[in-house]
Amino acid sequence: MAALHIFDLQAQCAGFNKVLGPFRQHLRAATAAWLVYSWGVVLSQRRPKRQLFVGTMMCIFLTFLPEILSWSGGWQVGLISDRRSLAIQVDGMGCEACLHHVRQVLAEAGAVQTTLELDTGAGSVEVEGGGVFDFSLAAEKLEKAGFFLSARSESPGAKIETGGGSEL
Repeated sequence: MAALHIFDLQAQCAGFNKVLGPFRQHLRAATAAWLVYSWGVVLSQRRPKRQLFVGTMMCIFLTFLPEILSWSGGWQVGLISDRRSLAIQVDGMGCEACLHHVRQVLAEAGAVQTTLELDTGAGSVEVEGGGVFDFSLAAEKLEKAGFFLSARSESPGAKIETGGGSEL
């Protein structure tokens, strides 16, 4: 099972997206309806609004957490230089938290930029011209987390070694 590390805490994925994903829009509509009803009651009875405000912000945050995770890992800033890429396949991802965790592991192994599709698991890893991507380390860490990394194809000049590191 994949884990997402946030401030040294772990939140387990548990595959909720695989089960609840198709009902996401319905659950969001039900959450919005409940919040509108709750605010209507509080405003009509002139009750304190602080607790409901905090609860509303928490609901909105949790409702859009998958998109927040996706957006936070999507932008990477850096100079474009002599980069080499490796096409990869990552199996076992079920949600945006899984995708975020895989991107973190690939970055720790030396990837400058990672492109991954959640649905298919297909993607690519880019490394600076003189950089080293430790493929075996990334594969080992991902396997411990419940994912399976494999190389689909290499770009010209890319080299995969199963030893200490892979120069791309």
